[in-house]
Amino acid sequence: MRPWRNGPYRSGLARHAAPRIHRHHIQLRAIQRVLSRRPNEGVAALDTVLTSADTALRDARNAIWDMRAVELEGRDLPDALEGAIRSMMRGHQPPST
Repeated sequence: MRPWRNGPYRSGLARHAAPRIHRHHIQLRAIQRVLSRRPNEGVAALDTVLTSADTALRDARNAIWDMRAVELEGRDLPDALEGAIRSMMRGHQPPST
């Protein structure tokens, strides 16, 4: 069983990513209002939000990569499937007569 499918990893990712995305959205809307009146301040704030958004995106990508099945580590999908089938076949050998 892979705990990330329905377990704490999946909900943890959503719980962690959604507030960060929402925060960036609010910050960008505020910067949009500031840019016309105080361009220098708006540009500096925009740089800060973009850096934070880049970090959040990188973290999300890494979290998704961390959810990859262990069976795929160092193997491509056909090799992983063949290994899984062989493993299942060893576990379901017919009784010897």
